Amino acid sequence: MIKKIIKRILCLIFAIILCFSSFIVPVSADEVPIEEDDTIYILAIGNSYSNNASYYVSSIAYGLGKKVSVVSLYDDGCTLERHVKWYKQNAQEYEFYIDGVNYSKPKKNTMKEAFALYDYDYVTIQQGSGPATTFSTYEPYLTELNGIIKKHLPNAKILIHQTWSYSEHDALGNGPYWKVAYKSSLDMFGKIENAYEKAAQKIGLNPEKDIIPVGKAIQLAKDEYGFGDFYIEGNLSTYDKCADGALYNDNVNHLNLRGRYIAGCVWVEKILGLDCRETTCAESGMFSEEETMVMRQIAHEVVTGEVQCVVGDWRVVPYERVDNDTFEKEKGVKLVHFMGEAPADGTVTIPADFDGQKVLMVDETAFKYVDGIKKVIIPANIEFEENAFKGIEKEVVAVKNENDKLSKEKGNADGSLTLIIIAVIAVIIVIGAVIVIITLKNKKR
Repeated sequence: MIKKIIKRILCLIFAIILCFSSFIVPVSADEVPIEEDDTIYILAIGNSYSNNASYYVSSIAYGLGKKVSVVSLYDDGCTLERHVKWYKQNAQEYEFYIDGVNYSKPKKNTMKEAFALYDYDYVTIQQGSGPATTFSTYEPYLTELNGIIKKHLPNAKILIHQTWSYSEHDALGNGPYWKVAYKSSLDMFGKIENAYEKAAQKIGLNPEKDIIPVGKAIQLAKDEYGFGDFYIEGNLSTYDKCADGALYNDNVNHLNLRGRYIAGCVWVEKILGLDCRETTCAESGMFSEEETMVMRQIAHEVVTGEVQCVVGDWRVVPYERVDNDTFEKEKGVKLVHFMGEAPADGTVTIPADFDGQKVLMVDETAFKYVDGIKKVIIPANIEFEENAFKGIEKEVVAVKNENDKLSKEKGNADGSLTLIIIAVIAVIIVIGAVIVIITLKNKKR
């Protein structure tokens, strides 16, 4: 028991260090942590997206009893083409982050210096977030980079880090970074997914086994789990950037701590083959235990194919709301996605509860990308988000209050008992009157 408590305390300390890592002053590459035999080393050749995705990997793995260290080779917005260019020029264009901490020299580093840091077990590669949708931008640089890695790190396993789509707003061409307009965020992701599969095949990898599906997990979180497909603008605190279920923290679609946690769980499951749902570490302290578990379940579902959080025809997650009058917290569930087949008449009835847990909210992702639903019948005491029934007829029905029902039943029972008592008393009075009359008649005789 004591060992378990100590382990949790160490995990919390490690997570706090990660949260404040952006304030740590960069140090010389000569001062990086010494290589250890029992540690798995991963080199991520990427950009800010690899920084995001690898942010929590070490601590999540630590909570599963594994020592993992990730070196993210960072150049802002770097593409495959630019990585090859910097290598050929032996250019000092990179910062490298080890488990979220910047260990670069003040004048930055070369790719070869990053290669020399450790005897890596895995190396991940990726395209820049914008051109990731278009496979023609990958070549010939993908093949060249693959050859460069094999030359310097012949024993390392090469994997592809699948990046994510932009928020719905930016995917429509409204963002400042990438002006290509897609039909939707899902449309953008579909192109990203297709391009990375082609990339894997191009360099002899197995798309099923060798792609780390972070993009798929972020998309699932946005489309079926009720997390926010948006970013929160302004110079706000880390906490504010995660408000309202948001996954991004800026208009370049970097992941906030919530998105990073999901991504880190995907890395741990895909690369190490561990069940991230069992980790005892890496909670940021910003999210409830219930939400943290849902984030793990998203990653687990994407990697293993095991559908999570489904009860009957619905994907259901824990939910809590505060009563506006009493300010008391009420716990129940939120419906985040309809998983069943559309009925023949197109009508779906929202249930009042699941296994004794009250349905409190219907999320706007409840019928997102679900065809064939024409009408929804919903109890009046269930709240719903503004766009939950977009394009769908809604019928709100009254709900019998259980307390009123019990009171009515009790009242009926009390009323029946009263009538019985009155009747008994009346009978007694009548019998008494008869006895009195008979007695008086006998006396007169």
